[in-house]
Amino acid sequence: MRLILSGLFISGFAGSILSANATDIRELSRECEIALAQSAAPRHLWEGAGVFVLGSTAYERVKDSENGFECLLERNHPDSAIPICFDAQSTDANLALTLEKGKLIRQGKSFEEVSAKVERKLSEGDYPIAGYGVVYMVSDYNYIFNSERNVMLKVAPHVMFHAPNIKNSDIGSNPRAAFANRGLPMINAEGPHGFMVSFVEHSSDSSRVETECNGQLPPRANMTAFPPSSQ
Repeated sequence: MRLILSGLFISGFAGSILSANATDIRELSRECEIALAQSAAPRHLWEGAGVFVLGSTAYERVKDSENGFECLLERNHPDSAIPICFDAQSTDANLALTLEKGKLIRQGKSFEEVSAKVERKLSEGDYPIAGYGVVYMVSDYNYIFNSERNVMLKVAPHVMFHAPNIKNSDIGSNPRAAFANRGLPMINAEGPHGFMVSFVEHSSDSSRVETECNGQLPPRANMTAFPPSSQ
């Protein structure tokens, strides 16, 4: 399984993108979406991070960044919720591409069409390779759809480090090792836009999400935990 965890490459992690119309996404209150976006990072980072929410035509900035980090909620399914906080090194690459995906979603494109355009732009070199840096996805609300298995995954909190053209063999690890012992690194995709991923033991504080999103999020009962508890 090709494991790509970032918002930039969510299609690789989640399988081929669902061919549902993106206009069917679950609409959330602005307060809920802000709380979810900020939950991607630990408190000491999200308090100074910028925030985008998905408006009527595109992502809209609702808070300026004081520390170089930018947080938002990405989607790859009508019921998905993918909180992610990009660092300053991601601004021209990962963040820019994610913001464009928001425009395509609001234009009524299917997730399949959004994915195809993203992959084409990446293959054509329209977005630069990010330098050193980190992307946070430590929320307890990483709901990512896997269309190959037709399941919604509840993905464990994790941190991603930019690792262009680095292989698992270069770091002496692999996904199986990382799944079995959280904290060990793995490369999610070996290529120019790859990340080194480390799952972490604890998610960020969920209290604000629970307050602001009460009754707005899909139930977890039918979601599949990822990574699996055993290998």
